[in-house]
Amino acid sequence: MIRDEVGSERVGKALKNLPSVQRIERTTTGVSTEIYRLILIDNTTYYLRVGEEGKTLAPEMRAHMLAREKGATVPVIISFEERNVDVGRSILITDEIPGSPLSDRKNEIADQILIQAGRDLARINQIRVDGFGPINTEPGSTELNAQHKTYTEFLLDDVDGKIDKLIESQLIDEQGANKLRDFIEQNRSQFEEVHESHLAHGDFDLTHIFEENNEYTGIIDFGEIQGASIYQDLAHFYIYSQKHIDKLVEGYKQITNLPDDYMRRIRAEAVVFVINKLARIVEFQPDRLPKFKKLLRVINNEVLND
Repeated sequence: MIRDEVGSERVGKALKNLPSVQRIERTTTGVSTEIYRLILIDNTTYYLRVGEEGKTLAPEMRAHMLAREKGATVPVIISFEERNVDVGRSILITDEIPGSPLSDRKNEIADQILIQAGRDLARINQIRVDGFGPINTEPGSTELNAQHKTYTEFLLDDVDGKIDKLIESQLIDEQGANKLRDFIEQNRSQFEEVHESHLAHGDFDLTHIFEENNEYTGIIDFGEIQGASIYQDLAHFYIYSQKHIDKLVEGYKQITNLPDDYMRRIRAEAVVFVINKLARIVEFQPDRLPKFKKLLRVINNEVLND
């Protein structure tokens, strides 16, 4: 069931300055950010994003603009309002990245699409952020700021408590927990040496890479942006699309140099991501845990079965 707190009727009222819209459709994507497809009279398609109540989409707009300045193919900003009076929320309208997500493909994904996506991801990750963690979206915030002063403060926040949650949920046993803690300590220096915060897409996978007629068309959805290391998006992609990581990295390295041990760094961040993700599911959405148990394979492959 898609939440529809705002609704197409109120969105329609908010578009009085865009009279060429002939149809409004609620998309099946977007949870914290409601997304509406706007079909114009000339069949041009725009997308309207509605922010959470009491939040601003200004930093998301800023991320789009900076990404395009870096040369990344992401949606163009059409308009932005800090708080639209009809909707009572922050709204952002972008143009359309044509095509469909790679996750919809039935056939093998062309290497060149992944390579080009890797290039654009590297361009996005070059953008600097002040602080680590989720980007501040409090009203009035316009820049890319985050609350944590260090990467370890953000990435390893209460990590022991989160591992305990995995034990309590019988996702791992005590022996597995000890191996996880040892793994984190062995890789702690990697996280501690991250002193510069870079913009992370925050949810980078095949669903957000678009193609049309077997040609790369761009990257969408900056609704989960964060300040992080350059490995966070690569780690997220690795978790969900491990077989495609090599081609993605091939493109990434054409823009940003990576050290010889980059895969070790990606895998280490992937393990911590899974710990954090599963602990959040256990605490806030336990009914969804069966869907996410498959993430345990990352912990099993990288730590427990090592």
